[in-house]
Amino acid sequence: MKKYLIILISIFLLNCNKKEVFYFPNGSKNYEIAYQRDKQIITVYEGRKNALMEITFKNDHFSDTIFYWDKPYKHYIVVDSLADNYFFGTETILYANKKPHYKARYRYKKSKDFKEVINSMMPYKYRVEYDDKGNVKRETKFIIVKDSLFFYEVR
Repeated sequence: MKKYLIILISIFLLNCNKKEVFYFPNGSKNYEIAYQRDKQIITVYEGRKNALMEITFKNDHFSDTIFYWDKPYKHYIVVDSLADNYFFGTETILYANKKPHYKARYRYKKSKDFKEVINSMMPYKYRVEYDDKGNVKRETKFIIVKDSLFFYEVR
């Protein structure tokens, strides 16, 4: 019976989530990482009292959805594809009436360091801004050539 109890306790301890908190030199919270099996949940504060965003990081890329809490309306990026050394996501910001305010695509470079991934974010293909009735206000197209970004405004 003791043997089974030791095994159960060992399994429980191995599955416990470990959390690390990182601070700026002035003592304000920068970010925290919760380790969960094969992924990390990163909550970014950047010196604020409340979280700015939450990212799921797996191996060398973000997965699932990146949630932002910096605005009074719904704001998120859905990571939707992986290709070679890059991955891609679609950003959506909604007005309070749930109509789209902003839609854009982004390209990220894969890296084992999540901060490098954040810094690699580049607009990709398009960005569309809408008025509160859902009509297109502005549309911009993007082309990336060897990590250089070129863009032109369509409307």
